[in-house]
Amino acid sequence: MPQETPSRDLDKVIVRLPDGVRQQLKLQADHNKRSMNAEIVARLLESLEPWVPGDDHVVYKEEKISFPAETYDLNELLGRLEKLTDKVSKAAGRDRK
Repeated sequence: MPQETPSRDLDKVIVRLPDGVRQQLKLQADHNKRSMNAEIVARLLESLEPWVPGDDHVVYKEEKISFPAETYDLNELLGRLEKLTDKVSKAAGRDRK
């Protein structure tokens, strides 16, 4: 079993998140039964996997969608988030289990 590095010895980064991103990460972290930190690290590692120095630039398409809270119920939003997560997983070559 690999020995874990104490968290005080790991690199730390402060990130400014656009409005709503923290809540989306929290929902996904809860869904995946892991901490927000673990969710962020997993997503970063997944996005870095296909790229190696010398490759072309990786471009991520940013999709702008507005969801006024009062016009959607939580189950509908969670359903949409689930569908987007499935699409991202498939695009990354990883089917969700």
